[in-house]
Amino acid sequence: ITLGLYHLIVVSGGHLSFFCHYLEKLTKNQKLIFGFLFLFTMANQLQAACLRSFLQWVIQKRKFHFLNNTRDEIILTISLCLFLSPQFYKSVSFQLSCSASLALQCSSLVHDKNTIYKNLSQAALCTLFTAPILMQIQPCLSCLILPSHIFLLSFFEGESTP
Repeated sequence: ITLGLYHLIVVSGGHLSFFCHYLEKLTKNQKLIFGFLFLFTMANQLQAACLRSFLQWVIQKRKFHFLNNTRDEIILTISLCLFLSPQFYKSVSFQLSCSASLALQCSSLVHDKNTIYKNLSQAALCTLFTAPILMQIQPCLSCLILPSHIFLLSFFEGESTP
């Protein structure tokens, strides 16, 4: 929490992303992957970030024609989560998960082949989008937020991120 990495470790839905990434390496059967991810989401008791990540994965796989881009998919996912469980709006986990997803989507608009610049923009946007929410938990955030984001985002780059 102090480092501002709480959303990357637990609440971003990254645990579902990592699970999905390795399942896709093991099998190309999307129905089997869906089943495993559904069970994983249920085992996590439909936790806000895990549910958001699962629904976003489903929406991305379905490729709805009325959605123009990933940003639209994220907004639809957030809306569905709030429709299914309106109390999520109070969940810091859900707020961090949504803000981190939106930050990563915004950073994907940076089309730069320089990995360092791309990681820096991802880290800066994640920090910018999540810091106000993290300050609800930890009023004094560490000056290590940006460097730790840069390190961890570059470490996890290449993993799928629903």
